[in-house]
Amino acid sequence: MIAMDVFIGVICAYFFIKGVESAIAAEREYRAKKKALTQQKIDHDYRRQCRQEEQKRAAKSALVPVPSSALERTGSQAPARLGDLLVKEKVITPEQLEQAIKFQKDTHTRLESALVKLGFLSDEDVTNFLSSQYGVPAINNLSYLEIDPAVVKLIPYETAKWLQILPLSRVGASLTIAMVDPTNVFAMDEIKFMTGFNIEPVVASGSSIIEGIEKAYGVSKDGTRKVERVDLADGREGF
Repeated sequence: MIAMDVFIGVICAYFFIKGVESAIAAEREYRAKKKALTQQKIDHDYRRQCRQEEQKRAAKSALVPVPSSALERTGSQAPARLGDLLVKEKVITPEQLEQAIKFQKDTHTRLESALVKLGFLSDEDVTNFLSSQYGVPAINNLSYLEIDPAVVKLIPYETAKWLQILPLSRVGASLTIAMVDPTNVFAMDEIKFMTGFNIEPVVASGSSIIEGIEKAYGVSKDGTRKVERVDLADGREGF
């Protein structure tokens, strides 16, 4: 009887120790994963900062002289880079750029939108110009595209609206998105970090992207969404 009690005690002690070891192993695994995720976020933030600094240096090197009258009247230190390129390529005149910058400030809109609203350029002119300058494809009308709902689900509506991007297609590990500014490294980094896919940008006008977002995400004319939530690729809920 005593031997049986001892045997049972040994068995209980054995399973107790195994349970403690399993708990310790699970805790170590959790801490390792947490540390890895923290390091991944630090690395992502560092890479994004480096790219932003590189973008700023590239922008400064590409700037053309600004008309002194534009600086005096607008009080701006330098116009948007797009405006500089358009003047440099003689697509618009310095005077038109000056008017567009003033309109941009008064209406709190993007420079390309100001140029279009003032009648200096069309949406197609802007997208084709950006396409040729940065070597990315242009899509002048997104309304004709039928986008796979599974692709739309990869990016939450609020993110698409905030960054002014629209997911178009996915092939393997690459995700193609339409965006107003193909040099917006911040937006591409955010989408890459969110989805885990390599980002392939195409350029489209702001109005076309807004219409595309409304169509793809089921937004009605009163601004409400017909679809309240979607499931992302990894099982997380969006919206």
